[in-house]
Parts: sequence; C-alpha cells; structure tokens
Amino acid sequence: MAAELQAKSAYRPEIDGLRALAVVAVIINHFNKEILPSGYLGVDIFFVISGFVITSSLAGRPSKNFGDFITGFYVRRIKRLVPALAVFVVVTSILIGLFNPDPEASLSTGIAALFGLSNLFLLQQSTDYFAASTELNVFLHTWSLGVEEQFYFLFPFLVWFTGFSRLAAKGARNLFWLTGMLSVASLVAFVYFYQANQPAAYFLMPTRLWELGAGCLLLLGLKQPNRFRVLQRMPPALVTVAILGVFFIPLQFAVEATVAAVLLTLILIASLRSGTAAYAFFTYPSVIYIGLISYSLYLWHWSVLSISRWTIGIHWWSVPFQVALMLLLAIASYRYVETPLRRSDWSSVRWRSLVYGIAASGTAALILLGLLLPFKGMLYTGSNSLPDANSIPTEIPCPAAAVTNDRHPKFLIVGDSHAAHLSPLFDNTPLKCMVSRETMSVTIFPVLYSRISDRPDYPVKPRALARVRDRVGVQYQQKIDALTKGDVLVVSSRYLCRLFSRCFSLQLFDKYNQFFDDDLHKISEEDVQNLYITKLVRLGEELKARGIKVVVFLPTPEIRQSPEMCKREWFRPWPPSGCSVAAETLQARQKIVGKFRSRVPASAESNIYFYDGFSRLCGSNAETGCQNISDNPSLLSDATHIGLPGARLLYDDFYAFLRQNDMIKTP
Repeated sequence: MAAELQAKSAYRPEIDGLRALAVVAVIINHFNKEILPSGYLGVDIFFVISGFVITSSLAGRPSKNFGDFITGFYVRRIKRLVPALAVFVVVTSILIGLFNPDPEASLSTGIAALFGLSNLFLLQQSTDYFAASTELNVFLHTWSLGVEEQFYFLFPFLVWFTGFSRLAAKGARNLFWLTGMLSVASLVAFVYFYQANQPAAYFLMPTRLWELGAGCLLLLGLKQPNRFRVLQRMPPALVTVAILGVFFIPLQFAVEATVAAVLLTLILIASLRSGTAAYAFFTYPSVIYIGLISYSLYLWHWSVLSISRWTIGIHWWSVPFQVALMLLLAIASYRYVETPLRRSDWSSVRWRSLVYGIAASGTAALILLGLLLPFKGMLYTGSNSLPDANSIPTEIPCPAAAVTNDRHPKFLIVGDSHAAHLSPLFDNTPLKCMVSRETMSVTIFPVLYSRISDRPDYPVKPRALARVRDRVGVQYQQKIDALTKGDVLVVSSRYLCRLFSRCFSLQLFDKYNQFFDDDLHKISEEDVQNLYITKLVRLGEELKARGIKVVVFLPTPEIRQSPEMCKREWFRPWPPSGCSVAAETLQARQKIVGKFRSRVPASAESNIYFYDGFSRLCGSNAETGCQNISDNPSLLSDATHIGLPGARLLYDDFYAFLRQNDMIKTP
C-alpha cells in the first residue's frame, strides 16, 4: 500500500502547465479587467492545485512521530514560501517608498504578508478587492498566500490525526470524509457570505477551504480504482476550453464562475493524460517553465503593475516592457532565491530551520517598520504631496461679534460618508462661529429608513431590520425630535447618484444589499425614486410646522483616481485616466437636478432647499469639464470626498445660500 501511494504521488509536469495557465489568466486580468473579467479565478485554480499537490506530497511520507511529521511539514513550507516572499517584500517596499509619499497601507499589508496574515489585515481594513483604489497597494495580492498558509497550519493536523500520514487502514477514508464535510460547510459559508459580507467571503480561509479541500478530495478519490473514473474519461481539451470560457464570465456572476472554475479544474486534473492534445500543451517545456516560476511570477507581477500605476501608468506601448520586467524579476527570484534556498539544508536540526524562517520574516518586517516609522517619507523622490491641502490653516478665529449669548442654530447633517465630508465646511470655516453642527450616518437616508417604515412588504432581512430599527431608526428619530425652531436638517448622500441616474458607473446599490434579500432588484427604479421623494417632501412638511428647514446637499464631483495620483511628478509625466470628472458624470448630475426640480415643489412650499456646489468646485464652465479639480486635485481628500481646500472653496457660495434662505444669523 505504501509503495502504491508513493508511486501515485509522483511528479506530474502537467500540473505545472496548469499553474502557467492560472498565473497568465491572473496577470491578464490585473492588466485590464475588461479583457478577461474573471481572470482573477486563476487564484482559485491555484488553490485547487495546492490542495491536490500538498495531499500528494504527504501521501506515504514516513514520519517517526507527530513532532517529526509536523516540523518536517512546516520546514518544507517555510523553505518553499519565505525566502522569495521576504526578498520580494523588502525590495518592493523600498521601491514604492520612492514614488508614494505615504505608503503606510502598502507597508502594513507587507508586514502582515510576511506572517501569512495579509488576508486578515485587508479584511479588517474592509478592503474591496475589486475597487480601483486597491490597485495602488503593492501587496494586495498576498491575501491568497495568507489563505494558503493558514490552510497549511490546519491541514497537517487533519492528515495526521485521521491516520492518513501514518498509513492507517482507514486513514485515506477518514481524511476523505472529514475534508469533504469541512469543504461542504466552507462552500455554504462562501456562498452565504458573498451576499452578506463579500470581503469576508473573499479573504477568509474558512470560506476558501472548500477550494483547497477539493484538490485534496480529488487526490484521494483518484487513488481508488473505481472512484472518479468518469472524470478521467472526459476530453481534457474540451475542459480546457470551458475553463477559458469561465474567465470571460462577467463579475456579477462571481459565485457561479468560482464554483465552475473549481469543478472544471478538478475535471481537468483528473482527465489530463498522455497522448492528448491538452496534455501535450500543458507539458510543453516553455509552459512548464512558466508554471515552475509561477510563485515568483505571481509575487512580482502585481508590484510591477502597481508601481507602474504610481508612475508611468499602463498603456498599450508599455505592456511589452512591463511583461518583460515581470518575467525578468520572476526568473531571477526563482533561480537565485527560491530554488537554491528551497533545496539547501538550512540546518541538520529541523526546529532551527523553523527559527531561521521566522527570523527571516521578522527581519524583513523590521525593515518595513523602519520605512513606516523613523524613516517615513525619507525615500520619496517627488515633491511634497498635495501642498495646497497642507498650507491652509485649520484654526479659524471667531470674530467678536459672533460671540454672543444668543443660541446658534443647530445643523444636523444626515447621510453616509458624503455627510461626514461636509464637516470641514462647518468646523474649519467662519461657519463654526455661527452654527453648531452634528453629523449622523444612516447610510442611505431616507431610503433605508423609509423602506422599513413605509413598505413593510419590502424583502428586508430580519437581523438587518432589527439593527436599523434599534440603532439607526431610533437614534435618527431622537435627533430629529431634538431639533428646535431655527435649526436646519442637512441631507447629503452619495446614494443620490445611484438612485437617480446611476452616475459614476459604480455599483453603489450592491453595497447596501446586505440589508435586503435578492428580490430587492425586482423593485423598479422609478418606485424607489418616488418613495425617496415622497418621504423627503413629507419630512419637509413635518419640519416646516416646527420651524426647521431641510437642505439637500446635491452630490459633489468625483474622480476615479486618488488625488495623489493626479499630481504631476518627474516619475509621473502625465496623469492617469480618471483624474478628471467624466462628461457622462456631468450629464448624469443634470438628471439628478432635473428630477428633483420637476418633482419636488418650490422651496417656500415644500421646505426643501437644494444646494449645488458642483459649479463652484468645478469652475465656471462646469458643463464641459471640471477644470478646478483637474488643476488642483487637493480639493478632494480622496476620489469621492471633498477635502479642506474644497470646503474652503465652497464656503462663500454656501454662506450666501444660507443667508439668502434665512438659515443663519450674521454677526
């Protein structure tokens, strides 16, 4: 039995060929998501391969005892992963420090990656893997290493205690059923959390275990003569074409595409056999070599792309040079770091090899901490980042006439993060001397609260309903009740764009689906718009009777890039795309304003006042472009929120608006 297991665990070159397919798909997707929308599923193929190969490597491996088994396993994993990772992280950290004035996000992710925790760090940061801003984090892609390393921490215990590694009579069966049960639970969790909490489904090892477990189950199944025989008879060329087809599936079918990619990978591994065209392709020497260097290539490809985005950008003419640089770095890493250190004997005592690996990660982490703390910014070769934002004083002295015993009107700002970004307009301008300000986030005011109170038939999830009623609804109502005559309610929400015009082409609606069932999409957009306006007008009428006015702060301009990326530097001779407000966005905003103007009564009648600072932030010719932001991106604190300079720019216009509508007392 032992000899049979070892024979069937022999090296399969076609597996390295499959690795090549996976890493190429990932690289194409990271170059341009529109070319291969689901190319990122190459990572999922890697997971399946890892589960298959790691189980194969443990099959029949002799061990004296559990201590010998577990230390041997971890030493092999450390020698395989740590050297190339540590060198990559240190070199990339130094490089990004040359071009990013504040690389804290990247360096923190790199430190976590050195200890197999970057997936948890990114989850804690509520990272959206598919957001444009993630392209600037040079270590974002290390999340998959975190998933694998955490799986490697768990799996050897399963292998040993089921008896598989000790060649117990029922060891393979025990491992098969235990891994099968864990994989089913993991798959259920993945599907559930992808709807309820997508970052958790994407980054957590428990929700990814089913993919690694699938590879393990395949290896165990193939060792049984009659199990999975039907898979082995499948035409591998057809399966390969099907995998390529999955790479073109749109992102909105991510769950289905992921499951399909995993199943097809299992079938392909099982069906690849000598004499077929697919086998000949996957065992072609050049393809095998790409698979052999795939680990180093995966590490370095993202840093090349990310640093390129910080500098010259990614263009049709730059792609050949960037691909060549990826290959050069990967080959050097594989030849001079990965291979020699994996094959060498670090120590005759295994636990010392473990210590050496941990010490290497710790040393690299200390270097990154140095770049993050005492030497922060010292490597940066550009000019000071966004100097306009830092040159404006935040302290505004109040004129003597404003310091009176009269009660200042209270401004309650309600909405999402687009309510919070108005704080500098009230706190860092002379308005702070004339009003008091409080901000409350209720996500998508007033739609979310309205759906619960006005449309009980809407498919709201029970837990979300209780959360909104208890936390958001009650607090919101208490703050509304606390307003008195002369106070002002300000409504500011980015959701208005998604609600009325789908501007910015962002799937903002999906962000709030955690509160609702999938049937929410069946509700017409017109119905939701009418509900919003009905609730808003009713609120205006209720507050009018109490002498409280309502201001709707129409959405401010947004760009697709971070402001620091839009500043010209010697290493960034031309700004990347997305540094200006697109023409379609300007047209979309006109729809928002038009719908409000046509469906909400006049301000004096409805008590609803609209403030639109768009032209002030964009310039006099806002119909054709947004020149102010293009010339001075520091007006925005990030791609979607106004910063302190933007607030100062709005002040005169907003102050005149408040005076015109008798909302403030002038000193």
